[in-house]
Amino acid sequence: MLRQRSRSAVLIVLVAAVPAFVGGYVFAAVMLLLGLFSVAELTRALEANGTRPLRTGALTFTALLIAAVALDASPAVLAGLLTAAVLGTLAIAVFRPQPIPGLQDWALTLAGTLYVAIPIAHFVALRALPGDATRGWVNELVDLLGSDGTGLGLSWFGLALSVTWLTDTAAYLIGRAYGTTKLIPSVSPGKTRVGAAAGLAAGALTGIAAAALFGVPVAWYTAVGVGLVLAAVGQVGDLSESLIKRSLGIKDMGHLIPGHGGLLDRIDALLFALPVAYYLARLL
Repeated sequence: MLRQRSRSAVLIVLVAAVPAFVGGYVFAAVMLLLGLFSVAELTRALEANGTRPLRTGALTFTALLIAAVALDASPAVLAGLLTAAVLGTLAIAVFRPQPIPGLQDWALTLAGTLYVAIPIAHFVALRALPGDATRGWVNELVDLLGSDGTGLGLSWFGLALSVTWLTDTAAYLIGRAYGTTKLIPSVSPGKTRVGAAAGLAAGALTGIAAAALFGVPVAWYTAVGVGLVLAAVGQVGDLSESLIKRSLGIKDMGHLIPGHGGLLDRIDALLFALPVAYYLARLL
C-alpha cells in the first residue's frame, strides 16, 4: 500500500509540475480540467448519498470562473459569476423535471461547487502573479516557456506545493509510525497529534528550503512562518474533506489514483493552502 501510494505521489508531482512550469494558458487549461473532473467527482459522491446535484450548473460555473480568472477578468465580472452561481443553480432547480429537488440538493450543489471552483481559480491566480523571483533560473525558465514576467508566481506556487505535500507526507509517515493519540477521531480516525505536529515541523523546514530553491523574496524567518501557516491550513483542508466524506458515508471521493482515492482526496489540502499562499504573496 505504501509503495503504491509513493508511486502515485511521484506521478502526481510530475503531472502537476510540468504545467506549473509552463504557466499561462497551458496551466489554466489543466486547472480547468482539474476543476471539472473534481466537481464531477463530488457530484457523483453526492448522488451516491441520495442527493440529486445540479451537475450542469455546477460544471458550467466552475468552467466560467476558472476561465475568467485565467483571462484576468475584472472584479465586477467575478462578482457577477458568483451571483449567477447562487441564483442560477436555484433557477435550474426550479425548472428541473420531477421529482422536484429539495432545498438540500441546491444547497449541497452550491456549497460543493464553491468549495472546489473558488480555490482552483486561486491556483491560476497564484501561478500568474507578476514579478520576478530572486533565483535567476526561475525567471529564465518562465521566459523561455512563454509565461514572461511570472517568476514570482512560479516561486510562490512551488513553495506552496512543496510545503503542502511534504506536510502531508510527514504527517502520514510519522503519525503512522509513532502516533497513538488521535487528533479528531470523530472526523478522521487515522490522524494523530504526533502526525499533525510532524507535519507542522516539516512545513516550517520546507518553507525555508523551498523559498531558497524557488527564489521567493522573503527572509528566512518569514519563510518559516509561511511554511507553518500553509502546513496548518493544509491539514485543516485535509480534515475538512474528511468531514465531508464522513457525512456522506464514504472512504474516498473516487478511485482514479491508486493508493490515494480520487482527485479531491489528493488536492484537499491544496484547496486550502494555495489560496492562502496567494494572499500571503500579495501581502508580503
